[in-house]
Amino acid sequence: MLRTADQKLCAIVVDLTEQGMAIRSAETLRSNSIVDVWLSLPYSEHTIQCEGKIIWTDGMGHAGVQFSGLQTAASRDLAEWLTQYAAKV
Repeated sequence: MLRTADQKLCAIVVDLTEQGMAIRSAETLRSNSIVDVWLSLPYSEHTIQCEGKIIWTDGMGHAGVQFSGLQTAASRDLAEWLTQYAAKV
């Protein structure tokens, strides 16, 4: 889930790294906009919450989000999840 200044939307994560994610959404996001991110990690009880910046968009619902303000515990949870589960999802 992402929230911008004027909208809340659901997105599908296409690619995920410790630095950010590529998403697909029914809505078009604007490059350089700041979003709040809520990301549930499959097979885990962890939810990643942070701020992100839209660093690219194709104008058709695909976008790249760069994480910022990721807390140390959330960063560790994400890194562990990527190591353990990313190849399985």
